[in-house]
Amino acid sequence: MQNLSKLIGTVCAMGCIFLGAALIAAPFMHPLVDWSVVLLTVFVMGIASERRVLTRPTLSILMPAIVAVCALPSMLVMAGFAKFDVYAVVHHIQFGMMDADLGIVLRNLAPLIAAICIFILGLYVVKNTFAWGDRIYWYGAVLVATINPLTINLFEIMKAPNYDSDLSERIQPPTVLSPGSRADVVLVYLEGLDRSFANRNAFGDIYMPLEVLGEQGLTFTGVRQVQGTGWSLAGLVATQCGLPLVPNGLRNFYKFEMQTAFLADHLCLTDVLADQGYSNTLIVGGSIGFGGQDHFLASHQFDGLMGKQAISDMFDEETIKRATAARNLDDQLVFDVALDIYADLVSKPEPFAMTVETIGPHGDSGTLSRNCTADGQAVETGDLHATVSCTLSNMTRFLDGLQELRNNRPTLVVIMSDHLNHAWPKEFHVAQGGRTNTVMMLGLDMPDVGEGITIDRPASMIDVYPTILTLLGQGGLDARAGLGVSLLGSAPTLVEEKGFVRLNHELTRNYELSQAVWGVQ
Repeated sequence: MQNLSKLIGTVCAMGCIFLGAALIAAPFMHPLVDWSVVLLTVFVMGIASERRVLTRPTLSILMPAIVAVCALPSMLVMAGFAKFDVYAVVHHIQFGMMDADLGIVLRNLAPLIAAICIFILGLYVVKNTFAWGDRIYWYGAVLVATINPLTINLFEIMKAPNYDSDLSERIQPPTVLSPGSRADVVLVYLEGLDRSFANRNAFGDIYMPLEVLGEQGLTFTGVRQVQGTGWSLAGLVATQCGLPLVPNGLRNFYKFEMQTAFLADHLCLTDVLADQGYSNTLIVGGSIGFGGQDHFLASHQFDGLMGKQAISDMFDEETIKRATAARNLDDQLVFDVALDIYADLVSKPEPFAMTVETIGPHGDSGTLSRNCTADGQAVETGDLHATVSCTLSNMTRFLDGLQELRNNRPTLVVIMSDHLNHAWPKEFHVAQGGRTNTVMMLGLDMPDVGEGITIDRPASMIDVYPTILTLLGQGGLDARAGLGVSLLGSAPTLVEEKGFVRLNHELTRNYELSQAVWGVQ
């Protein structure tokens, strides 16, 4: 009986060690863990253990605990965003995270701390059962230091093949023609609403509004997410500058506020349009200053900025309170403000470009606008079906209003996800490298754009910018800009030419490319 008790206790303890280690290495898996099973395991351990197993622990037990606490930030990031992207982390640390919604990571704090405790508890029981001494705690600390998301991501970067790369030499400014007519441009960025939601087996018909819109214009189904384009500002920069946000090194790492020049040496879409008399407006329900977005906008001739603070000043306190969830304003209010601004812009003869950013589905949760809730209060919810449907209904309402106000002005409407969704629910069964972004372009009173056309060329978000220039009649079919090429021409994209895997390797640890993108600052 004593041997059976020892065997049961040992098996349970080893199970805790393996479970804890698995969650430390892949924290996004924690929703799949039935914590009642974990509690039952701990209970069985307590019953099966002999009295000598429950001795007072030595101070060495603090070693794996300290290392795990140091690894906790990277675990929280991975749990909230389904992957740990050191490029994105460094960028946001460097440029600041004003008014960030920390809930997306902090909501995972309790289960990850529980996983760490379970791991250490398993070490403690095994150590006392077999009298192995304190060295098992040191082994546990080394294991945690080795398998946490930060270490794994850095190892993947370091082990990536070091190809000779010509990317830094291939960056080029757009060749801009003088168009006969200057169409208005409306860019709608759908937060995390990639083409995975078109999977009817997993999500039903929630993507159908976008499929209906695709019948009115061009749909691009092969736009992949390459290194340096996997977060909101990176998606904005890729699609408007044709460049990935590769790291800026440590040149300004400790003086964020001084780093105000943001890709200032490059001509982005708004620079091209501003030089032709366009005004450039951006509307977003979050802080303009988040992640260096304010520096980017100031560096590229945006003259109308409507962020959380400016929008809040336009409405009464009760409206803002009801429209706020997870420290951001909901999509209903953002699209309402965008339509009001559009009405003002369309009443003037000058052409304009408008960028609208939504919040909607973000990872395994999202913001549900107040017009989609029973009590009229915007909320954060884990129901992705609801948040996707709500965001698309508000976007459709905005586009209907745009059509009513447009007064036959030629208008190019570009609808795209800013990046792949940061989620790891069961529905996202396709590996992240195989998923693609939503990208479609509608030409209202622009007959050359075409309707109901699907283009499935392998591409990345950096190819969106020159494609827009082509549709505006400003770059020809083989337009180039930054590192992108027009998807309407014959020139191969970087994904077609180099392959997705090699291109990502070339975007990694590429000092010459970093210098070319950021310049000397």
